Amino acid sequence: MKFLTLAVSYKYGGLCVAGLNLDTLEYVRIGYPSGNECAAIPSGEFRYKTMGGEIQLKVLDVIDITAEKMVDNGCQTENYCLRSINGYDGPYTIEQIAAIYRDLEKDNYIYLNSFDYV
Repeated sequence: MKFLTLAVSYKYGGLCVAGLNLDTLEYVRIGYPSGNECAAIPSGEFRYKTMGGEIQLKVLDVIDITAEKMVDNGCQTENYCLRSINGYDGPYTIEQIAAIYRDLEKDNYIYLNSFDYV
């Protein structure tokens, strides 16, 4: 999955990472498997390892990941468990993101609009 990182926040001693699956234009949240649930990603694990070192991933970065959809339990149907980070495309520009959002169905907007403010 090609994943655009839109949010990285602290949760239960790790990271809650959410973004957009650029292959399907669906919002997803990625975490680590923990029993039948998806737990927070350990802070040190949201990195892309290169031959020259590591890149700490952040908001607006686009990465290629292998992720497995969690079993639908009726809520949080957007959860995926991260298996591996396979590639790093770097950060997207505001112009690139604006182009993507022009292609989204309007009901995908959280507040049903595309304004820069709520």
